[in-house]
Amino acid sequence: MSALNQRNYNDNRLLKLVQTSTHNLMGSFRDKTELLIKCSNDIKLLIREGYERLFEIHRNTLLGLDELIRNLWTIIDSPRTDAKEKIKASTLMTQCYKERLGLVRSEPDLIQCKQHMDKIKMMPPL
Repeated sequence: MSALNQRNYNDNRLLKLVQTSTHNLMGSFRDKTELLIKCSNDIKLLIREGYERLFEIHRNTLLGLDELIRNLWTIIDSPRTDAKEKIKASTLMTQCYKERLGLVRSEPDLIQCKQHMDKIKMMPPL
């Protein structure tokens, strides 16, 4: 083979390799894009339901702590409760107030996160 024919042969081989690689990459890209679109919709649904559930859990936890604190005050104020039980109840009440304060302090972050998730929900699918 002459040098010119050898060069054309190598160029054609290289061109065929590039075409095959490009075809494979584009096929892979299309597959991954379709998967991403499907996952994107699934993730949006999960986020929407997850954050709505998170707010429900947050609210129920606050209500439960409030109820527990009311019951602890009833125990502490009762004349039938001895000093040792009053100390246990007041210690538990202190822990409940700390937990409640933590939940109340986390509420602005939770609201901000929900607003961000609402923006994501409004975004069109990929």
